[in-house]
Amino acid sequence: MPSLLPIVQTCDNTDLPISFDPATNRPPVQTPFYLTSTSTKPIGHLLTSVVDKLIEYLPNNTNQTSLVWERSKDGEDLGKVYFGSECVGFERRSRALKELVERWKADGQFKNPLDGWRNELYTIYGPLEECDSTKELSDSTPGTFGKNAAFALERAACGLFGVVTFGIHINGYVVGDDGQISLWIPRRAATKQTYPLMLDQTVAGGLTHGLDPLVCAVKECQEEASIPESLVLEKGRLKPEGEVKYLIRTDDGTGWIQPEFQYIFDLKLPSPDVFTPTPCDGEVESFELMAVPRIIELLHRREFKPNCALVMIDFLIRFELLTAESEENFEYIKSRLRRDFGLPGIVLRDDA
Repeated sequence: MPSLLPIVQTCDNTDLPISFDPATNRPPVQTPFYLTSTSTKPIGHLLTSVVDKLIEYLPNNTNQTSLVWERSKDGEDLGKVYFGSECVGFERRSRALKELVERWKADGQFKNPLDGWRNELYTIYGPLEECDSTKELSDSTPGTFGKNAAFALERAACGLFGVVTFGIHINGYVVGDDGQISLWIPRRAATKQTYPLMLDQTVAGGLTHGLDPLVCAVKECQEEASIPESLVLEKGRLKPEGEVKYLIRTDDGTGWIQPEFQYIFDLKLPSPDVFTPTPCDGEVESFELMAVPRIIELLHRREFKPNCALVMIDFLIRFELLTAESEENFEYIKSRLRRDFGLPGIVLRDDA
């Protein structure tokens, strides 16, 4: 059987630093993005094309109420971008970026990705020591289940800043009377903005501002697959299984930098004569209960959405349905599913 490594590399398709920026047709100055002028840990990376627009729209690089840009020591390139000394706290940072990206959108800048504007906020996280949200935010402010929430940003704009985004993926599986495992696989709707008609996880979605992974998982189960909360939360059915991390560059490796972090859940569902997931919100067209050999065949045929393929491979490894005996690149694939891209994850609050 051919290796699944090329399938993994379709999604986890780049490394830092980036070597080429197609928007400017020149090698990119991969400018690190920090929370403050004294930060040592970046929260994202900007390509040259974004840096150019940043300088154009914010020509005064001493404006401490918004983003500040700073030249490198030789003066050739930008050394770093960070929030000004008066742009501190979750709300101020969020407002500064909102104003900037809305101006870009209104002026027709970065049509890809801003034409895909969702009016949906993602929470972006920073180093804990620099943005303890228990100090910066009131308890009534949503989206603070992570101690290190730094700001909120429109989903479509996240790739411009190369910040980590988060999501949840749920593998809904059934164990037959013979002990064989099958999974409920949906086909995405033809109307989806991205990857229409490709195969997906049973349930998946972005971790929007204001939700924690479990709440998001329960919500998406009902909205996408008509799986009731009572079934999802029934004892022994839903299990968190860690995370899958990858660094994707859009447009087959030539576009925006998008580090992604997916929280993984396995959901053991009853036999199909008892329960069958059905489309609810128009996100998917249909569900099919598939045996593992069929899933592996469709992975090789690249019918799965790229990041869903990674999560499916992770499931096969954890259930020992893919092993070192059947996959020549087994250990390397395992390591690629848990990448460290040197950017902040979520530090959960004590009460989360």
